[in-house]
Amino acid sequence: MSQENVELAYNVRDAWNANDWEALAACYDPNVVGIGPKDWPDSAETHGWEQARRQFERLKDSWEVEKAEIDEVRAVREDMVLARFRWITSGRASGISTEVPMSFLSTVREGRIERFQFFLDHAEAVRTAGLSE
Repeated sequence: MSQENVELAYNVRDAWNANDWEALAACYDPNVVGIGPKDWPDSAETHGWEQARRQFERLKDSWEVEKAEIDEVRAVREDMVLARFRWITSGRASGISTEVPMSFLSTVREGRIERFQFFLDHAEAVRTAGLSE
């Protein structure tokens, strides 16, 4: 099961980068709980796919170009995956490019993400996952 969960992380990335909301919805449990990174503007907890999708749409809204590039994915347990990635953006109005390293810790049940949390600090994500670097 853990290999399928690792593949799920890549499916999320592919759907995200393609702006394919149907494929992305298929990766998430309808009752998913999401937690944004600490100290991130508008990092409120989301409950349910529709609320998570609205948050994701807001994140994408300001960028001319935005995509996620995965650097590493590892199974933490049979039901948990930790992905380290870079969120690459270019501002619609400013044209300013950024690259933000982030981590995505997800709990998977029956092939869908039921809980996720984003981190700006990978070491914190590792600790939250119960791992050591």
